[in-house]
Order: sequence, then C-alpha cells, then structure tokens
Amino acid sequence: MLRRLFGLARMRVMPGEATTIASRLPAEGRILLVDDSPLVVSLLQEKLDGSGYDVTTASSGQEALEITQREGAGFDLFIVDVMMPDMDGYEVTARLRSEGKTKNASILLLTSLDQTDDVVKGLEVGADDFLNKAVSDTELVARVRSLIALGMLRQQISGQREVMQRVLNNVTQGQVDQRGHDSSRVLLVHGDEQTQSMITDALQSENINLKVEDLNRARRDIAQLKPDLVICNFDDAMSGEPAFMRRTVDAGIAVVVLESVASAERRLTSLEAGADDYLTLEMARAEITARVTSCLRRRNRLTSIEEARDKAVLAAITDPLTALYTRGFFQQALRAELSRTIRYKSPLVLILIDLDHFKTINDTHGHAAGDALLKEVGQRIQRSLRTTDIAARYGGDEFAVILTHTPQSFLVAERIRASVASTPIEIGGGKTVQVTATIGVASCAGPGQESDTLFERADAALYLAKGRGRNCVVDAGNETLGMPQPSSPSKRTNAEAIGDATVAMEKLLSAIEPGHPLRALAERVQETHRLLIDRLSRG
Repeated sequence: MLRRLFGLARMRVMPGEATTIASRLPAEGRILLVDDSPLVVSLLQEKLDGSGYDVTTASSGQEALEITQREGAGFDLFIVDVMMPDMDGYEVTARLRSEGKTKNASILLLTSLDQTDDVVKGLEVGADDFLNKAVSDTELVARVRSLIALGMLRQQISGQREVMQRVLNNVTQGQVDQRGHDSSRVLLVHGDEQTQSMITDALQSENINLKVEDLNRARRDIAQLKPDLVICNFDDAMSGEPAFMRRTVDAGIAVVVLESVASAERRLTSLEAGADDYLTLEMARAEITARVTSCLRRRNRLTSIEEARDKAVLAAITDPLTALYTRGFFQQALRAELSRTIRYKSPLVLILIDLDHFKTINDTHGHAAGDALLKEVGQRIQRSLRTTDIAARYGGDEFAVILTHTPQSFLVAERIRASVASTPIEIGGGKTVQVTATIGVASCAGPGQESDTLFERADAALYLAKGRGRNCVVDAGNETLGMPQPSSPSKRTNAEAIGDATVAMEKLLSAIEPGHPLRALAERVQETHRLLIDRLSRG
C-alpha cells in the first residue's frame, strides 16, 4: 500500500543499478580527495575537475576528518590514499564509517601497491572499492560516477528516514541495523565446473548461501529466485533481449561479472551496464572473496537504510493507539483511489463510523478505559475487512474505511457494525462496556466526483443513521439525503432489513439470562446470521 500510493517502489535501487543511473546523469557531486602526495593530488584533481566534479583536497587523514566535521555530510565520495603518515587510509575509512554524518557516503581507496592483503583489508574496513593509482582515466571516472550515484542514493534514503523521525518527534541516534552477509544468497551462473568449484571454495568460509544455476533458468526465473547477488561471465551477462544483466538489475539484484582474464574494455562495459564489480580468475582467491563480500555488504547496507526509512514512514502514517492509518494518510489514499476509480471505472466506497455515546463512556470510566475501547474497536474494524481495504482512525472516536471493488458495501458496513457490538469490551480493572456504532456509506457517483463530495454524502448518511436511533447503517445510495426522516417500510432494502434483523437478534440475546434454555439457541441463530452476512459481503 505504501509503495503504491507514494511510489516508494521506484526508489528501491540496488548498488549495481546505481551505476546505470550514474551513466544517465551528468557528472556532478562533491569529492574529498585525501592524499599526502601533492603530485598525485594535482593529477587526480585535474582529471576529476575536468569531468565536472567539485573536488576538495586534504593532505592527511586528520585534515580530512576535520573537514568532514565542519562540513558534515556534504561530500558524495571520499577518495583516500592508503599509504599516508600518522593515519593511513584504512583508519580514515573506519573513522568515516563510524561517524553518523558520513557512515553512508561512498569511499574509494587508492594505492600504488597491488597486494591482495591490501585490497582485502580495505574492503573489510568498509571501503566501497579499491583501485590502483595506475588505473586509466576512463575507468577511474566511470567508477567515481557509479560510487557517487550510490552514495547519493544512500544519503537520500537516510535523509528521508531522519525527516520522518523528526515528524514523529522521536529522533534517535541509533544505528541502522546492519545485516551480516552470512545469510546472503548468491547465484552463480557459470557453466565451467572448475570456476564453480573455485567460487564455491572461496565463499565457503563466509557461510554464504551459494547456488549454481544454468543461464536459461536464471534468465527465465531471476525474479522468483531473488538472490542478493548474481555472479556470471561477461557474455552471459550481455546475452538475450533485454540483456540478462539488465533484467537482473531491474529486479533489484546486484551483479558481479567474473572473467578468466582481464579486459579493460569489458570491465568498463560491465560497469556502465550496471555491474557492481568486475573480477577475474587471475585475482587471488582472498581478493575475490573480499570483493564479493564487499558487494554484499553494500547491498545489505542500502537495504537496511531503505527498510529503516519505510518503517519511519509507516510509523508516521499509523495511529499509535489503534494501529490503523492516520487521518492525513487516509485523505491522500482516498484521493489516489478516487483517481484510479475514475480512470478504470471501478467501484469505490467510503464508510464513516461513529461510536455511540463514547463521550459518556470516557467521562464515566476515564481516558485509559476510553483508549482500551478504541484500541479494541480498531481491531474489530480491521478484522472485518480485506487486506486491500484501507481503515483509519479519523478523529477521536471516528473511523473511516475505503473499499475498492466491493459491490456488497452495505453488508461490509453491517459486518463492521455487528462486530463492534458483538461482545462487551474489556476496559481494565475487570470492567467491560457494551459499545455500538453508527455508520454512513457512500459510493463514488462517477466521473467528476471529488473526495470532499464523497465525504459529504457519507457524512449525511451517518447523520441520517443517528436520527434513526443509532447502532445502524445507512447507505447514501438508497436514500434521499437531508434531515432525518422515518423511512417508509415499503422503501426499505433487503440490506436494511438484514441490518434490522441483526439489531433485533442482539436485543433478544441481551434480554435472555445466561443459563436460560433459550440462550444457546439464540446464540446459534445469531452466529448463523453473522456467517450469512459475512458470505454475502465477501461475494
């Protein structure tokens, strides 16, 4: 429901997809370049400035940390030299990852060394990538563009989460839950048995759930297989129409391309197409393991941030007492559903619910009792609906419901009314109260119908129901709305007759003392009646 109304599904992007997004965006973003060599700084700054990036430089790790303290989360990418005096690139990376303002930024480590241990250590402390300073200008810019897109995405989602927390007046400094990669699922699409064996051995020590699959099945069922990461060779990644790489990235899955020997052209093409990394069998096994687990960490970090954002959104639109939606969300949902109804000519129903004499109950038993009653009523309303229906606490003791694709709207409303009145509600201290509800129903009248007009019609039906003595349902479609008037028996609908029969049975049951021989019979008749209403209303 959240994703359908607010478009959150469009915001879910995997690390590999950030590369594809980056290839469609102009080169922009702020970079902090950290290196103790003036010559290296000058050369790299010239390359990055020429590509359109805003570059700030620091000559030491300490200076870099001081700059980030002043400017906060102002940088989209940190490019850090590994070998520096006093504080090396590994420590700088770890410090950046531990700070709340920079923990979601992208970090690229650069080195003139080419030792596997250096690469593994850098990825393990939290770097997003590790490149040799001798890398070509084209590959450097491609990687920078990809990592800036990823960093911007993480910062954006994290920022949305913080905004929602401020809305809730519940800003916390707690860390987003970071998942380990030991529960991650990796799909290896590679026909070479020797490669399969090598990758299996490399990932076995990481307790990663690895599955080998042939290309045809992977291409056909990638959305159902739903791994966290796919490892495949270049030719398989680019095969098919659309390409297997494209389908995998579109499904929200990270991709690593694995080749026998390195190819600068294929590496660049892979990264531009959406790959999260490009590996070769020439690399040491430890580096392959480190790079795969680094990809999984990036993917899980982004997923954790997204889930925290979605939880904050859900908390902001959910009434804390009843767990139903809030008034503000309901109004937006009604407008969205009304637009869909007009576009697709599908039925839409608005139900307004008022509890009868709630103020008296609240004044007599106290606010805690009133809260307990509202919480239970919210649960009874929710249990009376389908998962696709939208229910909200609209005011103090007022509730509202949106029904879609429901021709039997009156019977749904009657089921809600009967559920609210079904049994006394516990309000604490061993006390119970009997509560009833009055309900007004209105359906979308067709093109041009505004949400305010629909509310006015439902509210008029509710007012009419109160004039009839409360604890009943009135459908605006079956009435000439105005001041409450006694309805003519000849004009009463079958649905209204069912409602009257329900009320009559409840009054009869309340009049029979527990233990009386007729009590059990009356309860069975009432239960049969409820089942009939439920079946009719659900079609």
